[in-house]
Amino acid sequence: IEKRSYEDYTELRDVLKEFKSKLQERESFIRDILLAKTYIIDTNIFIDDPDILSKIKMPNKAVICAKVTDELDKFKVRTKDESDIHDKASKALKNINIALKKNKSTVVKAIADTRFLPADFTDRSADNRILCVALMYKEKNPCLLTSDNGLQVKAQICDIPTKSIDEFYDMLKAKEEEKVKGREVENGDVVKTKK
Repeated sequence: IEKRSYEDYTELRDVLKEFKSKLQERESFIRDILLAKTYIIDTNIFIDDPDILSKIKMPNKAVICAKVTDELDKFKVRTKDESDIHDKASKALKNINIALKKNKSTVVKAIADTRFLPADFTDRSADNRILCVALMYKEKNPCLLTSDNGLQVKAQICDIPTKSIDEFYDMLKAKEEEKVKGREVENGDVVKTKK
């Protein structure tokens, strides 16, 4: 009897493990694909794609950190070797300026409140100031867009989800695939299904 009970327990544990895995996958799908997000965008993302704001649609929000605009402004100083970075930084700042004037419901500005920063992190670091802004939006389904591994690790320590530019593009592609399947998503709800 004891041996049979143990085997049943092992089988139950395997079923439970599989169920947990599927549940986590579904939660991730809901959080990443269906729910509206608040994207906090790091400087390197604007350098990779100065038009990133045009890819963030309602009901999602894009948060522009004051520190990011400060860093982009510094990149405008042109050198021969970095003219591409200068051009991208200039274009990103122009796009931010336009977006802040036009898209008040989608694009918001933020200044870091260092009271949100854990005591282990210094408040003088540019990355930590950007992390502060993400922490300010912790209850708004935040996602920190950054390709900076150090900032990604710090965000994970603080339970802030992150995406690199490639992961962000993959997520957009997954959303588009949902539309192709006929399931349009609006503010976390499937609002239209292909007939």
